[in-house]
Amino acid sequence: MEFRHASGVKPSTNSTSEDNRRFNADNPYVAEHVAEDRLCEICNILDFKQLFTSKVRSRVYLQRWRDVKRSHDCPFCRLIAAALRDLEPNSDASRFDSKKVYLQNKKTWKRCITSLQYDGPESEEYSNMYDLRSQAKTQAKRTPDKRAYRLLVSLGSGSDSQRFGEIQYLADEEYKEDRQFFGRRVDRQRANLPLIQSWFRRCQRIHGRSCEESGNAATNLPWFRVIDVHTRNVIVAPADCRYVALSYVWGGMEQFAARESDFKIDEYGREYLPLPKRLARTISDAFSVVKSLGERYLWVDALCIMQDSRDDRHDQMMRMDAIYSSAALTIVAASGCHSNVGLPGISIPRQYGQHSELVRGFGFAVNLPSYTALEQDNKLIWNSRGWTFQEKIMSKRLLLFTDYQAYFRCSNMVWCEDVVMETEKCSASFFKKWRPLRWAADRAVGDKIHHDHIFWFKTAVTDTQISDTQISDDIASARLLNYASAVTEFTQRTLSQSKDRVYAISGVLETLKGIGPFYQGIPDHFLDVCLLWHAPTGGEIKRHPVHEAPFPSWTWASWKLSHGCTWITEDIVVKPLPACTKWIVMEHGIKMIGNGESGDKRAMPTRKPILSDSGYKLLLEVGCLLYFQTMFVQLRIGERSRTPAKRGPEPPYDCSSKCFREDHVSQLYELVDRDGIYSGEVWMSRSAREECGNQFQDFITLSWEEGSLAYKSRPANMMLVRWKGEVAERIAVAKVEHTAWCSNRYREDWVFLG
Repeated sequence: MEFRHASGVKPSTNSTSEDNRRFNADNPYVAEHVAEDRLCEICNILDFKQLFTSKVRSRVYLQRWRDVKRSHDCPFCRLIAAALRDLEPNSDASRFDSKKVYLQNKKTWKRCITSLQYDGPESEEYSNMYDLRSQAKTQAKRTPDKRAYRLLVSLGSGSDSQRFGEIQYLADEEYKEDRQFFGRRVDRQRANLPLIQSWFRRCQRIHGRSCEESGNAATNLPWFRVIDVHTRNVIVAPADCRYVALSYVWGGMEQFAARESDFKIDEYGREYLPLPKRLARTISDAFSVVKSLGERYLWVDALCIMQDSRDDRHDQMMRMDAIYSSAALTIVAASGCHSNVGLPGISIPRQYGQHSELVRGFGFAVNLPSYTALEQDNKLIWNSRGWTFQEKIMSKRLLLFTDYQAYFRCSNMVWCEDVVMETEKCSASFFKKWRPLRWAADRAVGDKIHHDHIFWFKTAVTDTQISDTQISDDIASARLLNYASAVTEFTQRTLSQSKDRVYAISGVLETLKGIGPFYQGIPDHFLDVCLLWHAPTGGEIKRHPVHEAPFPSWTWASWKLSHGCTWITEDIVVKPLPACTKWIVMEHGIKMIGNGESGDKRAMPTRKPILSDSGYKLLLEVGCLLYFQTMFVQLRIGERSRTPAKRGPEPPYDCSSKCFREDHVSQLYELVDRDGIYSGEVWMSRSAREECGNQFQDFITLSWEEGSLAYKSRPANMMLVRWKGEVAERIAVAKVEHTAWCSNRYREDWVFLG
């Protein structure tokens, strides 16, 4: 492979030819050639062909950051400045002027790796890595020793250099077979619709049924309406209807919405709704995309659900998971804050353009954010809303229109506009997962399950659908990790109405067979484990008023959690903890829960639950109470713990970017007994800590751990509670040393937990 000039003409054989450059013996990545006026003295000695096609064995020092910023006439310095623009801190930026700028390179195909984060320790195994690596090997055989690299530009050394700007070679002028994993020009004004069309066709051709088949939720879709984009009528979906769905943020904008009175009846007795010429811009843009893809039907909630019919709205909203799971593709308005913004690249330009420069006739550009980078960030408004989580996770294919570029994610791969990462075939690797980028509960439907040692299966299952009775403890444990990861992400999202917090994720939870049913978002099978959720250190935790979020205090659904909720790794990977038997009390009865499929669900507690009028009123408000016999102990909250690391790593959170009061930030505090001896630790906010003062507080035992590396003895999982009549309400969860617990006075009694 040879670099080609932007004009499409190969370099001549004069002294500036890439092939005739003489390499410096001390640094093979620096070439001697005729100086050019536009490049600065430092950049002029770089051999760009070597930097973008061969491995750089060590970092290359360029110059100081202040010199890069001053070099306005050098196109490559401008590129470096653009790549590092977001890395320079906003405050007191001048103190970074003396930092050194370094260059190194990495294989581009590795940047394209995407994995789902819903499988706990196994998440990295569920990725597109094997397909990408297979394609990279094929490309290497075609052009030996000429692989696609990207430049990583770092500012400073040590911890600063862990963050990089990235620069890639734009290979639009190369021969088609030589473009793999190099960059591609991105038009800020218009999305590359022919490229998007090729993604859709390529997925259908290469991936076949692994991307075509719908998931578990699809069985819950007896009928629904769709829009015929050619006739602009809303109709009842034909049998075996193939359609595209739209996922977007309403944003409170006034827009045309379907009303019961708007529907008409045709001569065959079928209902239909003729749409007006003017619709919200995002919806109109979706019409254009559907037509360009060669599809006919589109589903949009505002138009396919009668917004003024309570029955129709409830019926269709209960099937949202099935609707997105069954769609051939979901178009995502990922950057819009309301329905009239439009799809970036369709009717409006993208907010951020691709910064590119021409250097010695070669095109180079700063990399746009990868799909993984956007997944792990809340910059996308769509990625911060509660209702869109279910739409994202249940869709088998996503086409995201963002303010950067368009991204395509199917059950196997991720493609984007700025990098040529399309593969020609699927990897035949033994270790490749089936549908690696699909929601975990949908991977096994009618498909081959790979390798018991990877997906925790005792025996291999081939071409069978797993029923409830076939789900082993190992699969249930895997589903627990799926549940914990999904809830952690979902609880970081916002909802306009807090009362919808369980409703908005119910479709996802229903697919997790083997750990339900779910009570206010907490699974029956792993009740004792899932009650141990807490806000990560540095995140906000604040209880919603009951009239806004009518849930009991023991579920994450009743709390505002800026960084989501999390579990200690040791808790979430073990089997259900030994615990006292619990019953759930509802308005119309009581039943045993928390033992999975074991235990007699008809068994009754030895003491009949009797509630006062105030307790019964609270039951009606929150929907259900837990009732169980347990042990109480009184402990005092001490100082903030100075050794949180021994509990297992928690991700660092930057609270400065969040708008919440510091006194609601979760911290880890020590617990002490009446003799002032350390007894354990509790996760709670500073405001809750201040309310406790120096008084001894009631802690109730939830369960016992089977063992812990962080504690010298078998600890008890406990909950700090505050009383509301005879009903206890959660304040925080704690871990208490077994020896310390035994040395304290405790009493045993029955408790209602609301």
